Amino acid sequence: MLTPVAPRVGVEIGEVQASENAPGRWQITWVLTNQGAEPLHLESAWVPHGRFRGESRLAINRLLESAETCRLRLTVAAQEAPGTQTQNAFLILLTRVGEVRWRIFVRMSVDFDAQQTPRPRVESITLQASASSATPS
Repeated sequence: MLTPVAPRVGVEIGEVQASENAPGRWQITWVLTNQGAEPLHLESAWVPHGRFRGESRLAINRLLESAETCRLRLTVAAQEAPGTQTQNAFLILLTRVGEVRWRIFVRMSVDFDAQQTPRPRVESITLQASASSATPS
């Protein structure tokens, strides 16, 4: 049995913009780069933290070839006092390399600036192979 090829993904924080007419709601953009040699299929994404929470799970269905970059934009609810720091916020990506599904956990800390704007910062990226393999396309 062959060892599955783990994805290698770079994640950076892009734009952070206030949602119009929705206090405490923010449009956050993450820039994802497939740093692996194999194509990476992005299936879904969500942000589950209570103080930095996405509205819902976002279905993606996007193939990233090796070295390809894409922008992922999610609406997040976050409203904290200036100077607050939130630990252990996550962007979770459900992905697939070949027929093996992976969860990618992008751990972040989030600082709130003087205007109460959340400023997420990537702390680490970890992987977990899913117990079930993908259904062939």
